Amino acid sequence: MDDPHLPDGARPEYEVSPHFAAAQHAGERPYLILDCRLPSEAEAATIVGSVLIPLHELEQSLDDVEDALEDRGLPKDAPFAVLCHHGQRSLRAALLLQHAGFTGARSVFGGIELWASAVDANIPRYVRDGSRCTIVE
Repeated sequence: MDDPHLPDGARPEYEVSPHFAAAQHAGERPYLILDCRLPSEAEAATIVGSVLIPLHELEQSLDDVEDALEDRGLPKDAPFAVLCHHGQRSLRAALLLQHAGFTGARSVFGGIELWASAVDANIPRYVRDGSRCTIVE
């Protein structure tokens, strides 16, 4: 997977750019975006068609990840993106998933925050305080 938008310092074995993930998600081939944020964050801002499995539930929900891939006709090792707010939780999730055999899992560098500012300005930006989210202009 060649990702020309991935910035220097990012690790292509673990990360993809929001541009790359958005293009794959909008493409003709099925592509999973796994959202590992809290439900309150997904209510504040979401990628249409993404699947929400919060990071704290991920280890117990690996069958749900496999089901989400299968629902799209994809094998367990298919490339897919994992998304959070800024890219830190999704990086942990991608590593966990790769270790569990989902070798195509990649974190979206910069998370939905960078996606909203660099790819799709229609996605609201927010700040999180515990489990509460506030939309920012």
